[in-house]
Parts: sequence; C-alpha cells; structure tokens
Amino acid sequence: MDEYFGYFNLEDPDSLKKALKDLENFITLEGPFDIVMCVSIMSSLIGHLLQKIDNLTQPPFRGGIFFSEWPL
Repeated sequence: MDEYFGYFNLEDPDSLKKALKDLENFITLEGPFDIVMCVSIMSSLIGHLLQKIDNLTQPPFRGGIFFSEWPL
C-alpha cells in the first residue's frame, strides 16, 4: 500500500471525528468565510460538517464549490 498524507484515515472512525473537530475549530477561529472550494475527500469532509451543523442560523460559508466527492 502506498503511503501518503491525508486529513484522516478512511479506515479509522476516530480519525474522521478528529478531522471534523479540527475543521470546526479552524472555522470558529478563522471564519466565517465567503466561499469554500474543495476537491475529493475534502468535499466529503466539508459536506459532512455542513450536515452536522445544519441547524445553525449563521452558516460558516456563504457558498461552496465541490468537486469529485467521496462517499463517507
């Protein structure tokens, strides 16, 4: 198996939870943002985060561009 850098390990649910928490913390500290643009696995991660925080009155992004999403 090839080694590469990733935001989380697809085979480790705790790794996904940590990546989502890290992303939420970053958005809290640096956001909100006008737009998010993401590719591949990050499209899935951002989409998952948006579903998780669906009940917010102030979304973290005003718009988004998603390419080539992976199912999580």
